[in-house]
Amino acid sequence: MSGNTLKAAFVIAGFAALFGGETLAQVLVGSIPAPSSTSQSLTYDGEAFWSGDNSNRLVRFSPVNGAALDTITSPVNGSDGLVYANGTLWTISGNLSRQQIYQLDAATGVVLDSIPDPAAGYAGGMAADGNDFWVSRYFPSNKMLKISSETGARLDSLNAFGDQVRGVAYSEGYLWTTSVNADGDVVYRFDAETGELNWQFTLPEHATLPDRRIRGLAWVDGFLWVIAIDQNSNQNRVLQYDVSNAISPDIALDSTFHDFGEQVVGFPVDWNMVVTNIGNVSLRLDSVTFSVGIGMSVVAANFPLSIPAEQAQSLTIRFDPPEPRTYTDTLWIHSNDSDEPVVGVTLSGIAHADEGNISVSPTTLDFGQVWYPSPTLSSSRIVEITNTGHGNLTIEAAEITSGLSYSADAPGLPAVLAPQESLLVRVWFAPHESGFHNGTLTIGSTDPDQLEFNVVLNGEGVIADFDAGESIWTYRDPLESFDVGINAVTAIGDVNGDGIPEVIACGGTGLTACINGASANSADTLWTYNSRADQNHAGMVYYDRALSGITDITGDGVDDVIIGTAGGSLSVIALSGLTGEELWLFDTRWWAGGGWVNDVEGFVDIDGDFIADVLASGGSDGGGGGPRRVFALSGASGELLWEGPAYASFYAFTTVQDFTGDFIPEVLGGTTSWVICMNGATGQQIFQTSIGANSPVFDIEWMGNANPGVNTSDDVAAASAYLGIYAIDGETGQQLWLRSTAGTFVYELTVLPDMTGDGVREVVYGTTSGHVVCLDGAQGFEIWNEIADPNDPENVLCLEAAPDLNDDGIADLVCGTLSDRMVALSGWDGEQIFSTVGAGDFDAVDCVGILPDIDNSNVVEILMGNRAGWVDCVSAGRVIIDDAAPTPVASEFALNAAYPNPFNAGTTIEFTLAMDAHTVLKVFNTLGQEVAELVNAPMLRGSHRVQFTADGLPSGLYFYRLEAADFTATHKVVLLK
Repeated sequence: MSGNTLKAAFVIAGFAALFGGETLAQVLVGSIPAPSSTSQSLTYDGEAFWSGDNSNRLVRFSPVNGAALDTITSPVNGSDGLVYANGTLWTISGNLSRQQIYQLDAATGVVLDSIPDPAAGYAGGMAADGNDFWVSRYFPSNKMLKISSETGARLDSLNAFGDQVRGVAYSEGYLWTTSVNADGDVVYRFDAETGELNWQFTLPEHATLPDRRIRGLAWVDGFLWVIAIDQNSNQNRVLQYDVSNAISPDIALDSTFHDFGEQVVGFPVDWNMVVTNIGNVSLRLDSVTFSVGIGMSVVAANFPLSIPAEQAQSLTIRFDPPEPRTYTDTLWIHSNDSDEPVVGVTLSGIAHADEGNISVSPTTLDFGQVWYPSPTLSSSRIVEITNTGHGNLTIEAAEITSGLSYSADAPGLPAVLAPQESLLVRVWFAPHESGFHNGTLTIGSTDPDQLEFNVVLNGEGVIADFDAGESIWTYRDPLESFDVGINAVTAIGDVNGDGIPEVIACGGTGLTACINGASANSADTLWTYNSRADQNHAGMVYYDRALSGITDITGDGVDDVIIGTAGGSLSVIALSGLTGEELWLFDTRWWAGGGWVNDVEGFVDIDGDFIADVLASGGSDGGGGGPRRVFALSGASGELLWEGPAYASFYAFTTVQDFTGDFIPEVLGGTTSWVICMNGATGQQIFQTSIGANSPVFDIEWMGNANPGVNTSDDVAAASAYLGIYAIDGETGQQLWLRSTAGTFVYELTVLPDMTGDGVREVVYGTTSGHVVCLDGAQGFEIWNEIADPNDPENVLCLEAAPDLNDDGIADLVCGTLSDRMVALSGWDGEQIFSTVGAGDFDAVDCVGILPDIDNSNVVEILMGNRAGWVDCVSAGRVIIDDAAPTPVASEFALNAAYPNPFNAGTTIEFTLAMDAHTVLKVFNTLGQEVAELVNAPMLRGSHRVQFTADGLPSGLYFYRLEAADFTATHKVVLLK
């Protein structure tokens, strides 16, 4: 069989191995059985292999299937090395008694000649380099010995590699040897002149044996043949390796195609192409050329470049197009890789001019119907300007060029937009008269194709004459979720500068939205924040009490927002009221696994940094851990300032006036079975009061002084869910009265100004049976009891006191029901004033709130949020009741709740004097600083009204205090600007 036939015989096996996934420099392409289990030496006679073992037999066998073809007898047992040269065989044995190399007739085995064994009986293998022999010696040291093939005289010696050198092969100036090492069976390749090692590889480990008994080698037509035990059996085999990558340079590219994408003329981009030499000798890159050569180049490369074996070199390819168009080219790399002297890389790219392109959305703004007369600003929409070009775009102006009822808010112009960058412009529509209003927003830019872009503005002014229960505006949570319900809603101070408070709404989707309080029809949002945006923000506001405004904590003049989350993340989060940016986050996993945050509230400054701080309460982690307490946080940083005692979940808390002398209000929290009073400055427990076994306190409200004949302290009303309503002395914890609610559950309560003339505020609660009940605040007896929605008496889900809605001079209240309605009730007798399901999709109403008058009706508006994800701002109308109902006359000292509260510019404070007395009425901020003196003079016995105008004061929490004779009382009021 010829050498070419031998190559062809294994080409199919070779390709199968190559395309089977091996990427090493050595690739096993075939194997055949060795003649015996102890075969050691190996040589090739041009058509077949010869091998010797521990016996005196030398076997000739097929390179295709290992079949024995012939056998001759050696004069000595054992053949460690075997060479076929000029029609004869030379064999060397490790037999110490026969230290000779014998020349044999390949046909008969007759000894023709012999020369001395240079290894003195410790030969491992032998090979011929064309003229002379190389003998490996494994003792006393690893050596390669070159000897004359005629005389056996030593011509040269080299150090051999490995622990015990064995087989030897020779190829084109390189020696190949094998060695059984402690760490594996290794094949080495090194220079036959210098002895320098330039490559090696290790056979894969045997499945069970300690080694694979690697022995003889033969180099045949570019393939290396090795005797070794099969990897997965105990059979001795002759393995065929393709080592072409190990003995020549071999170029490999990380990619033969690269698209530079869309680029801009004048802004070159680079691509680093990696050229790897996967061969075992140095790869020389001679040059590179381009088929076209326009806009493509190789940067800072000095050819020729040399890449050592198994190393890589980066070539920087630059795309620097001279003009806008599509480019395609081929980069040709010329090297000394004999198999691939030239390789090509396809390059492409698109060049655009260096200019911006304006895109505006929408191009028409339709505001629909907006009521008139309106506040300073009425309803707004957003126009998004995007640079869809490939160069910078300057937005020079965004102005209303027609339409007196329109205005635009585009701060920061001129503004430079990078490609794909956007700018938001808010357009306001405040109709100055009824009827249709058209206008134009003109946007000026540097887009050479469109220097001016016009947005068409349409809207209709409609006379504001809302009936009670009619929606002024609606908002729908835009996110999709399994829980889209609105769980909390409240008013905060003015954000956008129109003088009207805004509305904060929190939904089960995790979205907290700041809604323009002066919206019309479809409300517009000023900002949003997502508390379920990522792994660290995976919660939502679940309770209406877990949302609160707080006096400006950032110094930007705008009130800020505090939320408490449940669900995946259990945190208290402070948000900028101006932008919605997260200011800080406190994770309740500070206590074990954390717990739902049930209640949050802005508090007075307790850490002396002149910034309002925060109170919060939380629940259990389900395993006995979690917050389970009321705690205080720094308003500036969210740092924990104090933590109250741990009980079960704390569902709600309130504050009462300071009675410990530190000028900080005290805190009362409701948990299962208990009401706990804590020092507001330290969180230390002052007292605990039992509220019945195993009954959670779901709501607790400040009610002022409920025991004026005994003391002047603030007191509280607590809703024990399964037992009833408790009135508790806020300073001592003494139970003042209990009203049983047996047969129904109570989750919500609120407090109304005194209606019975005893100077004590009344308490109102809602039940799961649909009733709303008003109790006398001093004694707890029932004043009235009405079903909120007589047509469908279901659970009262939320309850809020409201300033007078029906013009009878008595504060009223609003509630939300499981029957999908918001109901307004008379505070005097519980009669329904109006009810509504809202203008959007109707569902259970989980939260209600109060918004100061925005439709110039001199009556507040009502906020309602339902489980379908809708918020409605509902007009309270102008309802006048029959004057047959008498207004009660008070005969005791009393300080009533201010109304409206919260208020915008001004609020009215009512008080009653039981006798003529010198009277002082002052207003203080949360730092205890006096901000207004309303009364300081002798006054007559009877009822009085004083107007508090908050010009020049920032939004926030204030306290007003009345002192007359021996009577002192303090109440809270919230200013929203």
